Amino acid sequence: MSQLLAPGGRLVCLEWPLPKPPHEQGPPWGLTPAIYEALLARPGDEVAYLPDGNIDPARLGPPAAHALARVLRLKPARTHQTGTDEQGEPHDRVSVWGRVTES
Repeated sequence: MSQLLAPGGRLVCLEWPLPKPPHEQGPPWGLTPAIYEALLARPGDEVAYLPDGNIDPARLGPPAAHALARVLRLKPARTHQTGTDEQGEPHDRVSVWGRVTES
């Protein structure tokens, strides 16, 4: 994504399914905000995971030169039924990312 992003461009992500634990089988695979951040800050680099499926922060390298950083993260007012909890509240998020050098 970093290589495809035009200078000054933004990457918009639907962060879903957030409540699903990362260790459970997919698809869809459970993701956390930390997983999005680790992967987008290190595009193309290997990222180490713990047995529970979460990122291993002790084994994270520094962000890459072509890293993306979160510019904005918001909870949508409404979403598809699969992105809601039992009360119909959205549990997914929308995030916007840009190059670190341009954010």
